Amino acid sequence: MDVVAAAVSFAQLAGICIKLANDLVHKYHTYKSAGKDIEDIIVRIEGSWLRTEAQIGVLLKILNSIDHALLAYQYACLERLWRQLCLATIEVENLTESNLNTVNLGDLSLSIRPIKKARYVRLSKHLQKLVADLTLWRDEFDPSWYLIGRIADSNIDKLLQPEPHTQAPQDEISAVGAIRKAIQAATSDKGSPATIFRDADCVSDSKTQFLHSRITASIFLPDGLAVLLDQTAFDEDTDRTQSMVQVRDLARLLSFSKPETLGLLECLGAIKIHDQRGAVSQYQFIFKIPPGLGNPSVLRTLIMGPASSLDARFRIARSLARSVMAVHSADLVHKNIHPETIVVFEDSSQSLPSSFLVGFERFRAAGAGTTLAGDNVWQRNLYRHPNRQGIRPEDTYIMQHDIYSLGVCLLELGLWTTFVTPTEPPQPGPRLDIGEQLVLAKREPIQAARSIKSILINMAKELLPTTMGLMYTEVVLSCLTCLDSGTSNMFADARDVYDADGIIVGVAFIEKILLRLEGIRL
Repeated sequence: MDVVAAAVSFAQLAGICIKLANDLVHKYHTYKSAGKDIEDIIVRIEGSWLRTEAQIGVLLKILNSIDHALLAYQYACLERLWRQLCLATIEVENLTESNLNTVNLGDLSLSIRPIKKARYVRLSKHLQKLVADLTLWRDEFDPSWYLIGRIADSNIDKLLQPEPHTQAPQDEISAVGAIRKAIQAATSDKGSPATIFRDADCVSDSKTQFLHSRITASIFLPDGLAVLLDQTAFDEDTDRTQSMVQVRDLARLLSFSKPETLGLLECLGAIKIHDQRGAVSQYQFIFKIPPGLGNPSVLRTLIMGPASSLDARFRIARSLARSVMAVHSADLVHKNIHPETIVVFEDSSQSLPSSFLVGFERFRAAGAGTTLAGDNVWQRNLYRHPNRQGIRPEDTYIMQHDIYSLGVCLLELGLWTTFVTPTEPPQPGPRLDIGEQLVLAKREPIQAARSIKSILINMAKELLPTTMGLMYTEVVLSCLTCLDSGTSNMFADARDVYDADGIIVGVAFIEKILLRLEGIRL
């Protein structure tokens, strides 16, 4: 199907979905008087649909600007929504067909109450199922929505302006618009660097250092909010003007983050850290801890302790994958994904943990130049693709390198074992037998790196299936082989995943990694 035909098909299916959903909402309104619980669920459904309708409305306006791969994915999402709406329509029609005249009630005053109660229970189950289905659908659709931020078409910015006098929620539209503005400001170097920076006394002097991490917890004094402080690790020879601009742009981007959707914490600003000479050498990002979350620790600390449930591991894995997708949607590469940069919180609203990606020490814009500089620290190289290791890495950093790092973390998470024992000096974990490779790395670093990668792949193949299942194993292997040639690479040939806007690799990541993790159910 060519681009024009795909756009026409999308528009037609979108129109059908909008009509079906609006008809459903109208039918549900007739049940609002059935009880407070029913009314609350109907309000949730209506609110969710209004957001979705607003997003579809934007997509219809920018169809000609959407990459074919992204449009094909969103069309597939729309097809799934259409099927859900059709099933919901059939079910609600069956509910309304219940007719007291067709039943011999005998004493009506005695029999009408249990029949009403039975219909109430059926209606409640139907509505709760629809809420769950719509939530799963949004989990599939939303990551592709934020990829709009990467499309290089200035006309999109005009169409993302909030519509006046509308009752539809504009949060998702405003978020994408803000991300696009921040990306454009970073690209054009517009905007004052000073606007995002905070004085050092904006946070409490009382700080709690995380074990095995550079992250500290503190209080943001202007509002009394609990925050995390995440310090950069720029090299001494880094251009200080460039680093200030990079920090400004990242802080600006993350100030628009929706943690529950993107897996990235909202940034309240950045603090300049001065060296002994009084010059600015590093920065601390101020990240707001979402309400209801507490007792934070980094993943390294967790996997060195008692094993968590499979439910908890899968939830952390999904959230981490969403974080990587959000970094890509914001036109960034993280360059520093490992268990010390993954913060896990206890969630007061549920038994499962919530996790977020931090550790923005060595980030850069995806389209910015790279120095091809690195280091030979083995515990850092462990999470880097072989082509990105050593003092002079072979490859420019791209999203697939973050995906590889994700794969190593998911392997550790699934096996619930640490690959790095944080002693002084650090040693390989008890299940990671790479002693020979570390010796070899002193003479043949690339050969050693590829050998370690093979060891990780074999560990995934041999150890993960019995613990985490085949689908999780496939996800990990997809990450670890995302730059390989041949059929083992689920991201297909390199020519299929490189593109100017980074849309194709983003869609591939959603399909091959994110949705597979979302689809795992115990």
